[in-house]
Amino acid sequence: MKLYSLRCFQVICKHNNITRASEELHVSQPSLSSIINDLENEFGVTLFYRLRKGLKITPEGERLLELSNELTAQADALIYEMKSLGNQNHTVKVGVGPIEGSIVFPRIFQALRETYPDTKLEIQETGSKLSAAMVMDGTLDAAMITYNDDVPGNFNFIDVRDLNILFYTSIENPLAYMTTFDYEAFKDAPLVLLNEQTFLNSFVENEYKRHGLTPNCILHTNQLYTIRKLLDENTASTFLFEGILNSREENIVAIPLPENYTAKSCLIWHKNHVPSTGLSNLIRILKSGLIKF
Repeated sequence: MKLYSLRCFQVICKHNNITRASEELHVSQPSLSSIINDLENEFGVTLFYRLRKGLKITPEGERLLELSNELTAQADALIYEMKSLGNQNHTVKVGVGPIEGSIVFPRIFQALRETYPDTKLEIQETGSKLSAAMVMDGTLDAAMITYNDDVPGNFNFIDVRDLNILFYTSIENPLAYMTTFDYEAFKDAPLVLLNEQTFLNSFVENEYKRHGLTPNCILHTNQLYTIRKLLDENTASTFLFEGILNSREENIVAIPLPENYTAKSCLIWHKNHVPSTGLSNLIRILKSGLIKF
């Protein structure tokens, strides 16, 4: 038994006529006749007397009509309440990387505030790996992650923007004159890197390993002030996305990598989870093209 079958049965009872019920429901007469036959076979009762001028409901049919009206009314109330809850859910829990979020999210906040003022973002600062895991287990509704490979198949995603990776060092560094980063030349250079769960940290470790080297990391931190301070004092160098530090205003130099590496920042959410109203609004904003980087 399906709710749809009961709703069709109720309309047939209203008209006591298959033809008029078919016209109201926009369902073929044979399909409605089949629904009635299936209900009768399932319950082992006759629901209608078939007369030349139409149908006449049986006592068993009247009892089914009474009970089905109660059942579909409860179903309608359930649907209304659950949809109301969904419509009220305007808060989105989003995981954002500690550094890349500073490039991407200010404009997203502004666009949401202007277009969907009821939508609120609860930001949790985490690296891309942990954010993806938290979306998988439902702790987060979505996450802004950075990647340079395929996004895992468990997620729906929207690419937000490309992020160029640069090497930053003090202008006082003897190698600051280099126009292209050289792994061998900087193999012993002290580095300050983002925390282990971040994309950039994994990227640096993998690239050094690819060149047969190990990065000389003296500190992992997500504090941009600490990174700037170490660069200003020529204590360490770092790898960051273009735009996080402004080399024209600070005592630092940005050196491009030899392969001109570009990562992608994207929003991910679980493929098998229905987006809430708030998350749907965030997705619409990112798909609309309203946000310019």
